[in-house]
Amino acid sequence: MTIQQFFREFTTDAGYDEGAPDSVFSSLTISDKNAESSGGISDVTDSSEYENTAHSEMCAALDRLLELHRIMEIERQLVERRYKNETIRWLSAIIGGISPPLSASLILTTIEGIADRTLPGGSYGKINLRLHPNTAAALYEKNSQIQSSDRILIEEDGALPEFTIFADWDAGGLAFDASEAIRRLEQLLTQSIATT
Repeated sequence: MTIQQFFREFTTDAGYDEGAPDSVFSSLTISDKNAESSGGISDVTDSSEYENTAHSEMCAALDRLLELHRIMEIERQLVERRYKNETIRWLSAIIGGISPPLSASLILTTIEGIADRTLPGGSYGKINLRLHPNTAAALYEKNSQIQSSDRILIEEDGALPEFTIFADWDAGGLAFDASEAIRRLEQLLTQSIATT
């Protein structure tokens, strides 16, 4: 016996008319459809909750990535700043290390030039130099024989600017400031640091 036959017999025994079973089946069908519809809504709800959860997790992951990127950017800037500071220290040390030898080299070159100019026609002339004591010390360090030279007479004068030469000889004289070359070198190095 089918369910439909059962309900026909049931409704007939109960005194319902022939249209009743259709009404009952209709309600059963509607009930089934509602159940199906209800199940569909549940599925949609579950899917929506899943999407919301996935979206939240993705947002959290992106937030973590952005935070990591921010931390890495800060660390990169610190490394660059540390590298730049180390570069400045090294360049400062180089400047401090080469300035006196450079000045002494310039002084010696200038003195050699003066000596060449005091020998016109093979004549022998003496050169008188007035130097700051520190300049004289740098000159002696560069060329120790200059102290024993009977041609170059050195007078140390603490009132003179450091690395300045006043020279005179029979045919003329010369004033030379090597500190200007040092200042220009330091300026160039400072500019190169600023542009890095």
